[in-house]
Amino acid sequence: MRYWAKYRKDHISGVGRIHLLPCHLLDVAAVGYLMVTNNLFGAADTLKQVGLEGESGAQFFAWLLSSHDIGKFACSFQREVWVGGQEDCRELVCQNFRHDVLGYAFWREIFEEPEKLEKVLPKSELGTGRKAGILDIWISVTTGHHGVPPKLKENLNNFTSQNKKDAFQYLEEALKLFPLAEIPVCFKQKEVRHRTKYYSWVISGLVVLCNWIGSNEKFFQWVDEEFPLKVYWEKALSEAERALAILPPSPKVSEFQNIRSLFPYIHTPSPLQEVSTEIQLNKIGAQLFILEDLTGSGKTEAALTLAKRLMSSGRANGIFYALPTMATANAMYSRLVDVLSKLYLPGSKPSLILAHSRSRLMEGFTSKIWDNLLKGSSEFNNETPVYAGCASWFAESSKKALLADVGVGTIDQALMGVLQFRHNNLRLLGLEKKVFIVDEVHAYDAYMGKELEQLISVLAYYGAPIILLSATMSQTQRTQYLSAFQSVLSVEPSKDSDVETLSYPLFTKADSNGIESIPVLSNRPRNIDVSWLSSEKQCIEYIIEKASSGKSVVWIRNTIDDALRAFRSLLSSKKIDPEKILLFHSRFAFSDRQRIEEQAVSELGKRSSSERAGKIVIATQVIEQSLDIDADELISDLAPIDLLVQRSGRLHRHNRDASGRVKDTGADERGTPVLHILAPRWAESPQQDWYSAMFHAGAYVYPNHARLWLTQKVLREQGTIQLPDNARLLIESVYGNGLDIPSGLQDSALEDRGKEYSARSMAKNNLIVFSAGYSSVSFQEDLSSADWNSGVSDDIDDSYFAGDVSTRLASESVNIWLAQNTNGKIIPYSGGDGPEAWESSRLSVRRGWWEKNKNACIGLSEDCLEDWCREHKKNKDYSLVLLVEENCDFYTDREGLVGNNKKQEE
Repeated sequence: MRYWAKYRKDHISGVGRIHLLPCHLLDVAAVGYLMVTNNLFGAADTLKQVGLEGESGAQFFAWLLSSHDIGKFACSFQREVWVGGQEDCRELVCQNFRHDVLGYAFWREIFEEPEKLEKVLPKSELGTGRKAGILDIWISVTTGHHGVPPKLKENLNNFTSQNKKDAFQYLEEALKLFPLAEIPVCFKQKEVRHRTKYYSWVISGLVVLCNWIGSNEKFFQWVDEEFPLKVYWEKALSEAERALAILPPSPKVSEFQNIRSLFPYIHTPSPLQEVSTEIQLNKIGAQLFILEDLTGSGKTEAALTLAKRLMSSGRANGIFYALPTMATANAMYSRLVDVLSKLYLPGSKPSLILAHSRSRLMEGFTSKIWDNLLKGSSEFNNETPVYAGCASWFAESSKKALLADVGVGTIDQALMGVLQFRHNNLRLLGLEKKVFIVDEVHAYDAYMGKELEQLISVLAYYGAPIILLSATMSQTQRTQYLSAFQSVLSVEPSKDSDVETLSYPLFTKADSNGIESIPVLSNRPRNIDVSWLSSEKQCIEYIIEKASSGKSVVWIRNTIDDALRAFRSLLSSKKIDPEKILLFHSRFAFSDRQRIEEQAVSELGKRSSSERAGKIVIATQVIEQSLDIDADELISDLAPIDLLVQRSGRLHRHNRDASGRVKDTGADERGTPVLHILAPRWAESPQQDWYSAMFHAGAYVYPNHARLWLTQKVLREQGTIQLPDNARLLIESVYGNGLDIPSGLQDSALEDRGKEYSARSMAKNNLIVFSAGYSSVSFQEDLSSADWNSGVSDDIDDSYFAGDVSTRLASESVNIWLAQNTNGKIIPYSGGDGPEAWESSRLSVRRGWWEKNKNACIGLSEDCLEDWCREHKKNKDYSLVLLVEENCDFYTDREGLVGNNKKQEE
């Protein structure tokens, strides 16, 4: 059969080469067969969940893959590179559809002809009609091998009669290669069909991998002359064996010994860590753990200890650790490097991957798991040139990160598994057999919370263990996540304890037997006094006083412009050495932002000493989570109570003596910690502008001003933040139900609640309906394959995800690359050359901000920008290049991108 599957034209000779379609189909089938027989990526375990076992199951999967590109028999595909013997193809008038859609349509046409269908299906005791209905989802899985379920198109004329005849003949001949393949009788059981729909998403991920590996020219030599299928099958098996041998071997999990074997520095485990070491684990079934304790209490070590025990008991083979931001993910990656080897047997080589959009820019991180195997593969589709390789693209993509043995990254990488993103199935495949740890779970808003609930439900269905960590989780969040977990269990949901009876800290375990809440003691209770400031002038005077006496001071502001104003006020006071003041926010190029973050941690981190004296950091929310910053004095703008508790974790974070040297034992000698809060003057009956009159920009950042008033109210009543004693009281006094809200702030509260309901509804519309299986009806909107979101920009707090589907509900943003003009050549601001240098020179801003400030910035001309975008493969609608020249006033390495808010000459 002179049908081509792969084509490449030599750029020098101009001669084209092809790989015949039947040969490529069997290449991929051979990869699938060996992947199951060797249980790579848990393929055999996954198929067993739906009744496919042993040699029969392996041959069924190979048979399935042997038709994954059956749509390429279509004339509309073949005439892209006309081979010969198909003259009628040139004159055929038809719509152009992707070959995955064509393949699905071809199979569905066969389903309508029972006599023909019996000739191309594996043996089974089931009737023909029953088999057609059951196999529909499987055909979608194999033809939808580009990461998107194919949508059925009716009355296609893309195949000539000869195309159909040849394709059918191939299916008949290919079936003979799999004599033990069988459609099991259990497929007719309702429970198995339901389970198949859920697992079809994971199985489709395996199909994607098989196709990419089977498309690699390094192992599968292209063939342009016809072979008997049986002869070529043996050749394909041999080449597939060589290809799969390149995959890194799965490391063997070691036995759990004790917490010190993972963390030698822990001499006495905290109460929470003790429970994580001793809690009885289930041998089967889903398990959800919620660990609630103070910031800095050792929740990370407790979670990793629990994860290690789950791995050692055979419940998982790896870990994915999800965090809210890139900065927190970077910090956790560094910590996991030290733990990785202790999770597996000596001699193992487990892979550890950092998963976020700028992971390649983090020093010390390299990703080599796929480089040797997948680069150089060629795959043709309607979206890329014939010579472009989807497999090499995959090797460079964060989608592979969740397939590594241990991964750490932004939660966005995992959430994309339940959203309408192309190749979401690869993410699910990576998560299915891992312990899924979500840190800072309180940090996710209503939109992301709804996505996380769906992910928890799906992973619970797969039986993957889930661990949630939080210092300030509200009862509402706790209830939502527990309900999501229980929604897929075949038991009556158990009722959680009332908030009044919930202890803190708390270790919670949920499974099919119910919910078990275990109170634990705090290993480091904290009492933080609260003081109030009512003007920026007071804050500046206080900072100068304390810094002049050798104290380190941090002021966390709610907006960048407020932080910039405070920074400039301190400089203009002439009372502080400018080198002692650091400004830290998100509107810096990545290279500057990373430098500032490292400087802040170096000067105010755990190991800092004399260098911390008199240091001042003016920062935004970028500093409030997971950064090891330890301030002697802390000021914060008024923010919701959970964020204030988080921010207070930067105050006296480590025990120190009076001179600032860290102490391994004994009490802190710096006196009682005090959180100073800049806030409007207290009002029992506040007006509508109570907050916005002082914080004009901050009023948009935290639009529910009722929560801010409730925060001030409870802190005034308590006078102190006593942790853990009043942690629940503080949170529920702001986020609980039935709270009294002043009339002047009720509109704010109602509007914000409406936005939360709307956000959850929008998230729900973007979620995949897993119960419908891997099919076009599994998503809410009537989208075609091409409409599925195929990429995102960044997964950071101020990013915008291009397309209609996003992991985060945020204002539209534009990407800005900073550049320098050196002798007429445009080079990255950060120095160097290449993609990494340009990424280090990038930042992202809200489009609204940009429209107001663009006239203050100098960018490339329209023509130069088009050329730059073309060269660097960027979307011009979302990309800008600004020139940072000498004496530039709209961007500096100390202040970041300021736009119109330029420093005035003194």
